[in-house]
Amino acid sequence: MTTFFPHLYEYSKFISLAKEYEKIDEHQTQIQRKRHFADSKYAEQKPIKYLTLSKNTLSFNQCRQSSDIDFLIYLEIKAQKLRESSYNPLKYYNVSINEILKERTELANFNRYQKPADWPQSSSIIHISEYKHKCFSTSRHWMIIDFILCVEIAKILPFFDKLNIDDKQELLKSTTLLNSLFTQAYYSFTVSCDALIFPDGSVPCMFTQKHNIQSGFFEEIVEPIKRIKMTKEEYVLLKTMIFCSSKSEFISVEGSKIIESEFHRYSKLLLNFLQAKYGDSEGAVRYSQILSVLEAMIYFTQKAKEFYFYVGTLNTNFRQHSTFALVKQLIN
Repeated sequence: MTTFFPHLYEYSKFISLAKEYEKIDEHQTQIQRKRHFADSKYAEQKPIKYLTLSKNTLSFNQCRQSSDIDFLIYLEIKAQKLRESSYNPLKYYNVSINEILKERTELANFNRYQKPADWPQSSSIIHISEYKHKCFSTSRHWMIIDFILCVEIAKILPFFDKLNIDDKQELLKSTTLLNSLFTQAYYSFTVSCDALIFPDGSVPCMFTQKHNIQSGFFEEIVEPIKRIKMTKEEYVLLKTMIFCSSKSEFISVEGSKIIESEFHRYSKLLLNFLQAKYGDSEGAVRYSQILSVLEAMIYFTQKAKEFYFYVGTLNTNFRQHSTFALVKQLIN
């Protein structure tokens, strides 16, 4: 398996790390409760003023966490608007990740684009002739578009500017395919589709069935998200956690510390959000369910890598086309 997905082992460590943070946070909560109980007993004997200050501090922290989530949702809405519009970044189809990073983000211009009037087209199938000659040049290549949009989002995340250019590239190489598939699966779920479907109505599993290519993951990948009915808040927080999850050996020591710190912050933010919404116990259960979605996405990312390698062996146009240079950076 690691032949196609060298970072799979690192992502398994990511799952373990997230669960460790959950245990640590639960332990800290228990300690705080004990302290609160002790303070309450003391307060019965001698009232003290700092209890009111503690309550205000909690409200401030909750407000800050809410602001962080609102920012991520606003960022995602911009990306979603671009994804569901006439936006088609052909100029990025034949460049490296570094070249995309050098450009100003297009998310700021999301209002300049409109959704095509004929979207979604019903029962849209990519024909083999279009796949060989057109889909990498004038038509939308959804895999590439979602790659690029993930890079555009990463460029605006607060921690991303703290990394040097080499660390930025390595981080994106090891997380973009996973986040792209997660994006595709989530938005397929939001339109009540049981398989991957793109904004123009094209369905990749129909293409593979028509041309006898085995790729069941196109249909199975939506199920984990559908099963738990993932919310927008949960989606953007997990997506951000994935952006800070890389343990690549090619990332510098300083960069690794930044990424690990941000991963801890966002994983704790997710757990706090869930426990505030559902309660301590149910929130922790929900947190575990979301991590199980991540585990499923890791599995499907491996299957996607195998699929793209398989298509590359069958279709020389796929390997020789200029867009394959960008694809290769993200699936190796």
